Amino acid sequence: MTLAISRLLAEGDLAPGRIDTFLAGHSAPIVEGRTVTFLYRGEADAVFLQHWIFGLPSAQPFTQAPGSDLWYLTQEIPVRSRVEYKLEVQRGDVSRLIRDPLNSQLAHDPFGANSVCQGADYKRPAWTLHDREARSGELTKFQMQSQAFEESRNVHVY
Repeated sequence: MTLAISRLLAEGDLAPGRIDTFLAGHSAPIVEGRTVTFLYRGEADAVFLQHWIFGLPSAQPFTQAPGSDLWYLTQEIPVRSRVEYKLEVQRGDVSRLIRDPLNSQLAHDPFGANSVCQGADYKRPAWTLHDREARSGELTKFQMQSQAFEESRNVHVY
């Protein structure tokens, strides 16, 4: 199987309109069997995938497509897996961690949100689905004065 990114690069036409068409025709990241192609489009000096995949260095470098602002990284991940990640975009001496602007799938945690990549054949685990037999609770919001931070903080308790 020839990967979508390989077909694009082989065509040689990396004009902005051609890249727009390519991105419009694919969901990002592009999952093709065990292979995932992460994409970033924009001005950068370097782009890295920051992830939490056991056994891989946490920063994986992207490659810039020749003569364009398209960056890509092809990575194998196990089928049925789910990976949370962010992109590290470097411009000059400034490096920022951002959610993947081409991917709307997010996972939220107490520190914010991460982009999510679901491998081939991923199925959401049953324990994460709504359980009609479970008692529902309620979310209570209030403000609390923090001595440690010396200010008032918003608190949500379920």
